[in-house]
Amino acid sequence: AFGLTVFCDGPGGAGLDLRIDIGGHGWSNLTVGPHVAPFPLADGAPVALRVLLDRSVAEVFVAGGRAVITHRLYPGPGATAVRLANWGGGTVRLDGFEGYNLERPVKRSLAELRQHAYQLVEAAVL
Repeated sequence: AFGLTVFCDGPGGAGLDLRIDIGGHGWSNLTVGPHVAPFPLADGAPVALRVLLDRSVAEVFVAGGRAVITHRLYPGPGATAVRLANWGGGTVRLDGFEGYNLERPVKRSLAELRQHAYQLVEAAVL
């Protein structure tokens, strides 16, 4: 099993485990807290993991959305670290990692939202 530990409160500190267990017969499991979601995965295939973290929510997508888990938690103010984790005896290779800060949402009126939606539809049609 391998994955990430997020919302860590320091080096070696506690956090939320995002665990991937590679199973047999083409099925594997994503575990986040008490939640488990099975997903299809061919033997030896790489695993893509997408994680969105907010102050109290972790949304985890694996294998292009074949398994998705949303988990609510309330970490302390210093719980901001992320760790790569290997709970098994095998080798885990990280091919890439990208992190971004999400901006605060912008308040818009209903009229502004409608206009923006129309612009998106027009752009998609053109």
